[in-house]
Amino acid sequence: MSITNTSRKAIRLIMLTLAGIVLLNATSSHALKYTWTGGGTNGSVWHDPDNWDNGVPGLISTGLDTVIIGANQNVELTGEPPPQSPTQPGDHWIARIECHGSLRITGGSLTVNGPSEVASFMLGSTLSGTGPVHVTEAMDWAEGAIHGTVIIDPLASLVIRDNHAKTLYGRLVIDGAGTIRAAGVVDGALHTTGV
Repeated sequence: MSITNTSRKAIRLIMLTLAGIVLLNATSSHALKYTWTGGGTNGSVWHDPDNWDNGVPGLISTGLDTVIIGANQNVELTGEPPPQSPTQPGDHWIARIECHGSLRITGGSLTVNGPSEVASFMLGSTLSGTGPVHVTEAMDWAEGAIHGTVIIDPLASLVIRDNHAKTLYGRLVIDGAGTIRAAGVVDGALHTTGV
């Protein structure tokens, strides 16, 4: 029995379809929603897997994870590697964050690639990504760099403090009646690049 050209084409089409399904499942299987529980030994550090319902988010550089942090929750990304991956750098990639509490980035970096919202935000390291991060209450920029877009929403505030360098590679938008204030800045510097 010989295989005709039509049969070969049909088999090839079936194989390509199956390969596409396998690839789609492999890619989408890493997109998870992570909700902050604060149940770890140190109930405020990002890198403790017991503080999350699905382990530490953002460890895979695909940036597909969604992070949810509730009101009255205080989370700090310190740049320390998670215990299950001691050689992992303190860098995290996520699709978006919905933080109704407080987020402090004091080490490492956070890359956010989708529209996001943070109520209270302290930046002391690096924030990057393609998605705008809306600050709805207050942002405290102590040091570090912004490699993306941060929008200070109406009635929210931005405080630029301390004598550490701040570098703006992206955009910082004060929307509507938002305010900006420099506090305790004597010899510090704000560097801007690009547009």
